[in-house]
Amino acid sequence: MGFDIIDGAAWERVLHNITTFKFSFSFHKSTWTQESVELESFSTPFWLEEKRWYVTYDRCTVSGFSLLYSTPYFKNIYSWTYVKGPIMTKSTKPQVLSYSNINYLYVNLKFPINTEILRRFTNIQTLNIRYIDRYFSILIRDIVPYLDLSKITMFFIQPCCFTLDLNVLVRLLSKLFGKLNQSVQTLSRLIDVSFLVLISSEREKLTWLQLIKTENVDFNNPIFEQFIYRLELYLNRTITDNNEKREYVQTLFLLQLPSIISSSLFDQLKTK
Repeated sequence: MGFDIIDGAAWERVLHNITTFKFSFSFHKSTWTQESVELESFSTPFWLEEKRWYVTYDRCTVSGFSLLYSTPYFKNIYSWTYVKGPIMTKSTKPQVLSYSNINYLYVNLKFPINTEILRRFTNIQTLNIRYIDRYFSILIRDIVPYLDLSKITMFFIQPCCFTLDLNVLVRLLSKLFGKLNQSVQTLSRLIDVSFLVLISSEREKLTWLQLIKTENVDFNNPIFEQFIYRLELYLNRTITDNNEKREYVQTLFLLQLPSIISSSLFDQLKTK
């Protein structure tokens, strides 16, 4: 269809017998030399009355990145990292836009945050924040007011080198995310394990991640025992409760990210 992918009339000629039609087309700045996507061809009786299909178009006025998609949004990811500034939105659907299928949000606080897109994430359950140590004020100002915190069940921090006192940080976050379903202790464990992994050798990281491959924790597993031993040294205390040990191991699942483990070791782990 070539450039007819942005032409509702062209789609209409081939969709008469189709009952469900969902799509998402992304374009970068080099695709258009000028503003080219209009929604008039998607606003005909065929689209709005016969099929009741709605279309939305987002375009970042800075990066030129744009997205043409069926509404409601059906994917579980939105390429919002390409949105570097203000966004222009057109839609044939008059209701408020919501990306309810997306329940995971990764935020790099070093980059601009588009609050217009952010407020569309109405069902975020896992929030992953990077560089919170340097840009904590951005988290409070540009992230928290636009998310429904009551739905977040997991909050994950990817620190580089914290300048905030950890106890202060935990108190701030526990107050800030007071509606989290996970306990403050869970948040604290995430921070503990994150730092343990960051200061550990690549060989230890690779070995510990073997633990996430098994559904049930074997307390007699030498890898498990070594992980708990290193954790106790880091915490400077003995962990006697088996449930607490199990919960610490479960947090390793979040740390199987290339940004935490060197890419070469991560690739080795995936191929084993």
